[in-house]
Amino acid sequence: LLIDGQPGRVITGDGLVVATPFGSTGYYRSITRESISAGLGVAFNNATRPEPPLTLPAATTVRVEMERGPAVLIYDNDTRAVPLRTGHVFDLRLADESAAVLGLDSLRCQRCRRHNQGTFNPH
Repeated sequence: LLIDGQPGRVITGDGLVVATPFGSTGYYRSITRESISAGLGVAFNNATRPEPPLTLPAATTVRVEMERGPAVLIYDNDTRAVPLRTGHVFDLRLADESAAVLGLDSLRCQRCRRHNQGTFNPH
């Protein structure tokens, strides 16, 4: 594991979770029992020795070098899985683009929304 090109730790385990503040209440929280409010969170699942999670600035690039495989790379909202083998290297970082997050209220029809706001007139 390299952080912004600097040598980091060699970790043996069965999972690495990288989370953003938006997604840190899922798998990341199940491993660390905490969430993050900014940047990237890196958690290690079932490491052979205790490994504290990392909370990194948003501009950080995390490089993962697979010293022992096989493994599978998966990420939210994509049904594809990327098989990894010993020797594979990949980088993780926040995207430059942003996404609009819609709540359930914004997805309801206008008539239903007016009904719940007390302005619905069925006549």
